[in-house]
Amino acid sequence: MKLKKNIPALLLLVIFCVCLAAPALAAVPGETAFWGRTISAPRISGSLILSDTSCLDSVSVSPGEGPFSYESGSDEAGAWTFSVSGVVREGIDPGTYTIGHLDVNRMDAEGQSLGYLYVPIVIRVDPVPTPEPTAEPTPEPTKRPYTGPYVDQSELKALIAECEALQETDYTVADWEMLTEVLEEASEVLQKSWDQQKINEAAQTLKEAMATVVPLDRSALQAALDEADSLLTYDGFGSLYAELLTVLSPGRAAMEAREQAQIDEQAAQLQDVLHRIQVIRDNYSVVVEKEIVKEKLVEAEAPPVQEKTTAFRYWPVLFAGSALVNLVLVLVLIRRKKKAVEIPLAKYNMDEDF
Repeated sequence: MKLKKNIPALLLLVIFCVCLAAPALAAVPGETAFWGRTISAPRISGSLILSDTSCLDSVSVSPGEGPFSYESGSDEAGAWTFSVSGVVREGIDPGTYTIGHLDVNRMDAEGQSLGYLYVPIVIRVDPVPTPEPTAEPTPEPTKRPYTGPYVDQSELKALIAECEALQETDYTVADWEMLTEVLEEASEVLQKSWDQQKINEAAQTLKEAMATVVPLDRSALQAALDEADSLLTYDGFGSLYAELLTVLSPGRAAMEAREQAQIDEQAAQLQDVLHRIQVIRDNYSVVVEKEIVKEKLVEAEAPPVQEKTTAFRYWPVLFAGSALVNLVLVLVLIRRKKKAVEIPLAKYNMDEDF
């Protein structure tokens, strides 16, 4: 029975011990320290006292320092929070600092005491953490300067670049295959060898190969094709025109050929037809020129033609007027003749005249 009667007292003792063991969160100098506590009861009254805040700067108290009295207005318990914060001063030794206390009388809705709470306001200051030592970077090993002989690749590089700029269609198939093989060998030497003698030999071999191959010459065939195209609009050469059309198609195809003999053969066929056409054109020009000269000579030998006078310009009009007058006279004569026939002759006695 006695134990049951002492239960409320034991609970108050436990709460009091818990309050004593509730310091603020730890902080280091220069940081903000915070302390807070929430009290639950239908009514509370008491005071919050700060006794020594020398360890803090910019102290803030909520809801305020001094006596207080709050009630929830009902039988249910309310919750009231008290807090203190501030910046821990520089140079403060690590440790626990009690800067004040909170004295609270908890009551029920009728004002009967439920027990007193005494809560110390404690700030704990931790030592400034020592920064971990930064590991020094490991120095890079010093590179030893190269003291061996240097190789000169400039000539080989220039020859390779010149060879790579060539066009495959400008050379025969055999020449291009040979040149490609030499180029690949020279490129491999440039990438893998540091022997000056091998580099020089590769450059010399590539130079000789480039001097050996000769580009295909299509200039004569192109000129013949251009001349043939200019004659396509004129078909006055008879059978030669049909022959020109026959050799023109293979001549155009030969422009893509990779053998010089085939290109020259087609150029020769076109040039032969064009030559025969030119002979016909030259002869025709001579005949035409002779006819023109002959006409000029005839014109020079003919007597000069006198200019017609102005009177001859009106002879058609005069001729028409004269014909019209004659026609009128004829009609008049015919009419008079008809009248003479119609009038009877008077009887005339010739004896009377004697």
